Amino acid sequence: MPAARHTAIAKATPNVLWEKLADLESWPRWVGVPWAAESVQLEATEKEEMLGAVVVFKGRLPYRLFATITDWRPPRRLAFKIYRSEYPSDRLTFRWAEISVELAEV
Repeated sequence: MPAARHTAIAKATPNVLWEKLADLESWPRWVGVPWAAESVQLEATEKEEMLGAVVVFKGRLPYRLFATITDWRPPRRLAFKIYRSEYPSDRLTFRWAEISVELAEV
């Protein structure tokens, strides 16, 4: 299975970074990925019940990505699984993708 890894160092504590990361709906203002450039909609009833919540990512094109939060451990780890894509290029090749962010002291 293909995999990619990226590491970044920030001059902030995991708690400070988590405040921004956990606010999923603010991602279009700072994340800089094309599939979440316009909106990130969280379909959860309670912020405390994030595990299993559905997240809909909308980019500048008229398509969306649908994900489920698979790991939510404040203030250290967030993971989600993209399970459906409306992008035409993904219809033949797209199965799923897992994205995780882990925060640690350096």
